[in-house]
Amino acid sequence: MVDGGELYEGGWVGKLPQETLEQVVLSKARRFSWASTLMGPAIGEDAALIDLGNCVLAAHSDPITESRFRVGSLAVDVASNDVAVRGVRPQWMIVDVLMPAGSLLSSLSAIIDDVVTEAQRLGIELVGGHTEATPGISHPIVVVTVMGCGERGHVIMTGAASEGDLLLQVGPTAMEATAIIANDFRDLLVDAGLSEDYIAEASRLIERASVAHYALALAERGLVTSMHDVTEGGLIGAVYELARASGHDVTVNAEAVIVEDVTKIIFSRLGADPLKAMGSGSFIAALRPNQKDEALGLLKELGVKASVIGRVEGSSSKPRLKLLRGSSVEEYISPPEDEVARLWSARAKSHG
Repeated sequence: MVDGGELYEGGWVGKLPQETLEQVVLSKARRFSWASTLMGPAIGEDAALIDLGNCVLAAHSDPITESRFRVGSLAVDVASNDVAVRGVRPQWMIVDVLMPAGSLLSSLSAIIDDVVTEAQRLGIELVGGHTEATPGISHPIVVVTVMGCGERGHVIMTGAASEGDLLLQVGPTAMEATAIIANDFRDLLVDAGLSEDYIAEASRLIERASVAHYALALAERGLVTSMHDVTEGGLIGAVYELARASGHDVTVNAEAVIVEDVTKIIFSRLGADPLKAMGSGSFIAALRPNQKDEALGLLKELGVKASVIGRVEGSSSKPRLKLLRGSSVEEYISPPEDEVARLWSARAKSHG
């Protein structure tokens, strides 16, 4: 049995373990809600849903804390992905930029340019935010909140996956982590013998962090019952969260998971698992078996790699992910520690 989410001495790195999150944060956050709130704070659900009468507002907020590279565009992609996998087109965003004290204005300007360029590419309007120089931080932190309005009855929830659904992976996993490692842990790759050209190729994967186009296409054709984007904890974490949100066990065949060659080589050299690494640019979707061919055909037309990697099993009071990896079987009852968070933790300890 694999039980992730270990707490570290003196605190934690990355997302809180889910049971701690539920006890310390979510149980308190649910003490008050409006009748118009269709979906509030919940593990595995990507965006809040609020009934505005003429539409359902999907809203999600995310910080970028474990990357120093292209934080502006990545922040836009990460937050907008969570709205898009609701089947809702991202329309507006609020951006908070926290800069280390003493930062150059040119550094702030570059981040804002990156934010605005990516937002315009995705058709998202920047409607507000906050910018400051913050004491006590060593690198810029960008927090983006994205909102969009969808049609009532057409909004998708992670927990809507049901027994017999196939599990579809859209986009190669761990591309975000690969790009972060190529930029923020470049020294490890040089020490591992990788060339500058190879590291540059890995770095460019950050340009594929958005899944909005593909998620919306599947939703608009009614081809999926559930969608959930891959973020911290990687594909394994995302599938476990779908299992927990839906109340069903899920089985995944690791050999069917799509991983780019550059990612495979980098993770192999570092002794890391790409299935446990943050993966913006990829999402999972549940769909009925009779929708498989149409969904795969659509995604092929859109030019994105996709693969059926598993199946939603029967309901369970304690949902788990069963990962078939070669001749072995791994069972997860919580998300694993993210590989990028592990690298940051190891670096902090080495500098401490």
